[in-house]
Amino acid sequence: MGKKLEIKKLGTRQVFAMKKESLEARFVDYYEENSNASYLIQCAVAVLVRNAFSALDFSFLAKDLIRELFLTSDSVGAARKYCIYFQNYFSDDEWQKVITRLFADQKEFERITENTRLTIEPLLPILHSKCQESDKKLNLKAAFKDETGKMHSWSLGNVVRRLEPLEHRALVSILGDLTIFKTTDGARRFAQVIWVDFAVDERERDFDIRKEDNLTTLEESAQPPLEDTLDPTDFSSEPKDTTPQDSEKSANRLGKPVDAPAEEGPPQKEDKQKTGTTNAKPKLTFEDIQKQLRGRLSKKNKGKQQPPFTGKKKKNRKKRK
Repeated sequence: MGKKLEIKKLGTRQVFAMKKESLEARFVDYYEENSNASYLIQCAVAVLVRNAFSALDFSFLAKDLIRELFLTSDSVGAARKYCIYFQNYFSDDEWQKVITRLFADQKEFERITENTRLTIEPLLPILHSKCQESDKKLNLKAAFKDETGKMHSWSLGNVVRRLEPLEHRALVSILGDLTIFKTTDGARRFAQVIWVDFAVDERERDFDIRKEDNLTTLEESAQPPLEDTLDPTDFSSEPKDTTPQDSEKSANRLGKPVDAPAEEGPPQKEDKQKTGTTNAKPKLTFEDIQKQLRGRLSKKNKGKQQPPFTGKKKKNRKKRK
């Protein structure tokens, strides 16, 4: 009796744990056995997330195979929205061929890939980065909710921590856009990231969306102090010598805490309630965090040339007067 052929697996364990050479060979073997281009493209996106955190170089993994799928495969259409992750795998002419194959026209390309483009545009240099040197290599630990709301843990070894929480959250949230990784119950595994941690003892979270204090910290780190946004002319008419009530009003307008009066009084509970209502900050949505991240990374990468997403070179046209 002949030996049964062993089916080469390609799941979360292989994508996030195998060495680059072995993983690249596994991509080729998997496609030869299954011819599932859409599944393979999503695995390649997950490898880009791994590369963004890894101390090692996982960039351009299985580049020739990825190029072949987008240029010739008939089944890659199911994963066409992910093509923009790999634009730098192609020349300008080849990229235009990819768009023509997968989309009816340029407008459809821009419409279908809009959300993904807005999310990954500031992250592209990180996703395609090379080896990242660091004095200390860490292990990344994270918790996700699946489609049913159940919590699942996930870890990634040999990582570096040189980004900020907003960037970390945006990177791991890319996994939530992938549909191939399932739980044993068949639910999408990485539906929502809850927290990320780089510490060995897990006592210090990089971020945790369940904590209001953490969201406030993210908001304040991404926005300038309130004093920088105030118009100084608003206070030009205020006298230098002010009463306690005037000082309290000015402090409130500046967003500074107000010291309690020196006189003893019973209404302490009422003061706490008022303070809690006036100083409460709204929760940040993930869309807000994405906007803040794009703004901060665009400043950080200002001056660096980024590859265009549309595939068409825009010619500078002089406006006629």
